[in-house]
Amino acid sequence: MSNLFKKHIFSILGYTLITLIMTLPLAFNLTTATPSVEVFSPEFKKMTDEYSEIWITWRFKKAIQDRESFFFMNDSFYPIGIDFTIADHTLALSLMVSPILFMTQNPTLAYNLIILLSFILSGYSVYLLANYLTKNKIASFAAGIIFSFSSAKIGHTLAAHPAIISLQWMVLCILFFLKLLDEQKPSNYIFAALFFTLNTLTSYYLAVFLTMFLAIYLLLNLKKIIDKKIVFALLKLSILVLIFHLPLFIRLLQAINTGYFPSDAQVGRYAYYYGADLIGFVIPPFFHPVLKNTVSWFYDSLQGNAWEHTTYIGFSVLFISIYSFCKFRKVRVVKLFGIMSFLFFLFSLGGALWINAKPLTILNKSIAMPHAIFNFIPILDNIRLPARFFLLMMLCLSIVAAWGLKFILEKYRFWAKFAVATVCILILFENMSFPLPLNNLYIPSVYKEIAQDKGKFSLLEIPFCVASGYRVGGHPWTASQLYQTVHKKNLIGGLLGRTPDFVYEYYHRLPVIDSLMRLERNMELEDQKMQFDQYGLRETLSFLDIKYVVIHKEFVDSAAHKYIEQLLTGLATKKYYPDGYIAYKLPELNKDFYNKVDFSRVGSSLYMIKGLMRYPATITMVWADKDSMLAMPIKEKISSTLKLDIFAIKPITVSAAVNNKKAFIFKLAKGTNVKNVPLKKEDLINGPNIIRFKSPSENSWAIKSLEIIRK
Repeated sequence: MSNLFKKHIFSILGYTLITLIMTLPLAFNLTTATPSVEVFSPEFKKMTDEYSEIWITWRFKKAIQDRESFFFMNDSFYPIGIDFTIADHTLALSLMVSPILFMTQNPTLAYNLIILLSFILSGYSVYLLANYLTKNKIASFAAGIIFSFSSAKIGHTLAAHPAIISLQWMVLCILFFLKLLDEQKPSNYIFAALFFTLNTLTSYYLAVFLTMFLAIYLLLNLKKIIDKKIVFALLKLSILVLIFHLPLFIRLLQAINTGYFPSDAQVGRYAYYYGADLIGFVIPPFFHPVLKNTVSWFYDSLQGNAWEHTTYIGFSVLFISIYSFCKFRKVRVVKLFGIMSFLFFLFSLGGALWINAKPLTILNKSIAMPHAIFNFIPILDNIRLPARFFLLMMLCLSIVAAWGLKFILEKYRFWAKFAVATVCILILFENMSFPLPLNNLYIPSVYKEIAQDKGKFSLLEIPFCVASGYRVGGHPWTASQLYQTVHKKNLIGGLLGRTPDFVYEYYHRLPVIDSLMRLERNMELEDQKMQFDQYGLRETLSFLDIKYVVIHKEFVDSAAHKYIEQLLTGLATKKYYPDGYIAYKLPELNKDFYNKVDFSRVGSSLYMIKGLMRYPATITMVWADKDSMLAMPIKEKISSTLKLDIFAIKPITVSAAVNNKKAFIFKLAKGTNVKNVPLKKEDLINGPNIIRFKSPSENSWAIKSLEIIRK
């Protein structure tokens, strides 16, 4: 075994050992528990992200086994489904642990392995980068510890953000990018483009961060890159990255075209409140076992949660970095990474300067920070959590610190290794969360029982939740997504990092569902609203294919529970479970009535997904936007004809596509039109089929009714 290979193995083993110690007792609970912030924030019980992240890992396995699209899911956010492309789907991480996932069939184990590997591989990748720049393996190993076990990384581990802590692909891309600038070897092109792509398939946040890092690096090295050879190399790399990303770009454009890219003003407000607090850089983390009570005053006073505001550099790292920069500021690498660390520090402050949980103001106006410029730059204007730039700051500081440690190791050889080891222990102590708080995941017995009920149907759960990272309908609740990995039935509602506005609007139009969301937000129901629910109850239950209504134990006897029980009286059988859950089982309901939809009926809102509006002056029809969608349930996958009764106020051409298949084009004359859209068997699915209409102008045509005619 060569000495080079041994040194790589020993460094990986070193990071593995440190990871296992720093995350104890996770190694003994890999199949049943996950790191969590619930112990620090019990008010977020069953609302934290580990439930959703395990569900995302499970979705990868499900997509492969059921031969479904990974990027579009029909069985969540039922009946309309949702496009997964724009969210942090962490596809690269699921691929990384896929052998374990398929062998064990345990998504919790696979998720925990992602967490552990994020520490090991992030540390190792920084070790490789630092060693390339410093040519000192011990100093580089310490740099890996500085970065991989930083306070923000552990904070995001507890918050269940694997997409944010899995930074290995980003660092490896930077490494091969720097190598490419020095030597234009084919392997450097391929690996730089490959790791860029894996980074994108991990997190769009990290894709933006990496792009910004490389752009800033090039801007600070203009003298070097004006060389024709370098310019040509960068052009070739850009083309290769584009080729690797092309399939994903096509999916992204389709998702954005459907309305999945957020445009809500709350994104900008998040960027204002979730910038790093200036004194937070020297305040120990909220999870520190010794100091957490001492620093609780700071984290309790912040706007927002503690983990997004955890930006503690650590006094050991701060001292070494300042010493290194002062002593080696004329060294190009130190100067460069020192400047970049300062820039990312500025970006992490967000749109305004906050000090001690208060925005600093002059003449009653907050002081704008560089991040405020991002509000005017497409894509960057969606960075709603700027404190995450701290991770890039720590990456740069780890390289700066490595140079100071290199100097110590080379000058004071006898005591140097002991001194560096002591520094590493101090760094780990400053950022530790020992023992690592775990959330013991419990699957209620009702879901195990429902899993035994064969057939495809839906669950309605109380609390009802439809949510994203910046908007909530109903009550925030992520546990339902974990439970879907067990029962494997359709889930009404759900949570995704980027949930488009039309999904919220759809659920708010539905009988019963909208009332449940209102009750969960402590709103009262008018008599007219309750009559609307009674009128549309059976059609709603049938359309959504609901067979079970499950009441979580925390919501037994809540207003939403009492209301749904009142609606289901005489219709469903009720069962109590020893762990406190309640389930209502519904009989098979008649589904024939929705073979024909008359849009003059109030209940027709069930079929109106997006861009269809009913106006008081023309209540017998729904008017179409330029881009509109409706859902049409199909009981059997047989070739059929969709008959549309349409009214147009002027001649217009409309396209109709079923489930994103090839569009059918038809021309409308002014007045009443009857059009038939062929539905091919191979284009249909059992359940709601999404029909998407496109036209050149809005409110120029309207649908009176539709009917499925079976051949």
